[in-house]
Amino acid sequence: MIRYGRSRAVGALLLLGGCSYHSMPQAPPPASALTAPARRVPGAWVVQLETDRLTRQAGLSGSLGCSAATYSVDAGAAFGEAVRTALALAFERTVPSGGGSSASELRRARASGVIIVQAAQFEPRADIERRSFGATVRATTALAANVAVDRASRRAFEGTIEASGDAAVPIGMMFDCGAVREALGEATGRAVQQLAARISERLAQTPGIRPVPAARRPPPAQPGPPQGPAPPAAPAAPTSPPAAVPVS
Repeated sequence: MIRYGRSRAVGALLLLGGCSYHSMPQAPPPASALTAPARRVPGAWVVQLETDRLTRQAGLSGSLGCSAATYSVDAGAAFGEAVRTALALAFERTVPSGGGSSASELRRARASGVIIVQAAQFEPRADIERRSFGATVRATTALAANVAVDRASRRAFEGTIEASGDAAVPIGMMFDCGAVREALGEATGRAVQQLAARISERLAQTPGIRPVPAARRPPPAQPGPPQGPAPPAAPAAPTSPPAAVPVS
């Protein structure tokens, strides 16, 4: 996570005019928060990411002299890295998209399917809570993505997956507005990590994506112990002739 230095001079400049802060959060690799599945989803999977909606101005309330500044948050790079890392943990092989349609991508990569992730919601905001001594910046970020998985003959998954992150950063001195940027970066990084983990877990557990395991056949009957030659048949008992009947 990026830590930004803060100085009294920054606060003084904000009193004189508006300043612009730019935050590019770096999400920790989601592998640290995920447990790898016992068995990865087999095959090659093309990953298509759209991050156009992941740059915007953050909302701010409770100014403490910082409302004159603007706070731009760019989560595109962190989001792309986190999603690719999470999917590589759950799928046997992932392939970057070449920008074509799902059908052409399947042919090009000889892939099992195409995973499409489109950023749908990105709302970073911060609130400055004033106290008797100093203040605290509390930031929250709401994040969501539309996710679809196309296979050769059908759409195996389609849905919206949501996540959120928060952070609290104390303001060490008055008008230390760099703390706002720092809190926004931390909250957004946590939201990115959580969303990447949820996308990976959800797809890996979808029956239409993971092949159904083949039914187990009962083991063949084991042959019994070898049989020796049959014992010879016992000789037949001699039969007695019928008793003579006396004639009177």
